[in-house]
Amino acid sequence: MSDRQLRDLMMRVARLERRGGGLIPLQGVDLSEKDLKGVSFSKTDLSGAKFDQSDLRGADISESKLTEANLVGANLSGANLTRANLTEANLSFTHLRGANFTGAKLTNASLEASDMGGSDFSGATLIETFAADTLLEGSNLHKANLKDAIFSRARLDGSNLTGATLVDCVLEGASLVGADLTGARIRGANLFGAYYDDQTKLPSTITQAQLDSMVKV
Repeated sequence: MSDRQLRDLMMRVARLERRGGGLIPLQGVDLSEKDLKGVSFSKTDLSGAKFDQSDLRGADISESKLTEANLVGANLSGANLTRANLTEANLSFTHLRGANFTGAKLTNASLEASDMGGSDFSGATLIETFAADTLLEGSNLHKANLKDAIFSRARLDGSNLTGATLVDCVLEGASLVGADLTGARIRGANLFGAYYDDQTKLPSTITQAQLDSMVKV
């Protein structure tokens, strides 16, 4: 897509946004390697869209549909993805520091090796999400649903996991130093080799077997 085509597209999106109604249809659009800082794709159907290596810092993608979208290597630092549907989206190796995923749906999405420090995932659905080797220090996952998700070797230092659902979640080798898991549901969670310290707040329901499998630092 040329720069002129991109400008025309953004003008069209802006007009449809002002008009209101249903989701703006942009399914399968290819916006790879584009400068999209601060753009608005709010309430837009971007299912199957391609944003790999694009700069979406500070973009508003709230309440949009991004099912099966490709955002590999994109920069979404500070972006607003509140209540966005990212089911089966690929966000591997993305920059997501300070992004807002409040209430977003990321079922079966891939977040492998992404930098999400300080992001807000409160109330988000991350069921069966693949998030191995991610950076999530200082993130907010209050009441997020991580059932059956894979967070092996994830850095969750200082994160808020209060009230989160971690049933059957794989946290093998993850770092939970200073994290707060008060009230989290961890039945069947794999905590083998997960790191914690005296500042870590573990849920009262943790089993002795789970605690014994962890590493205190």
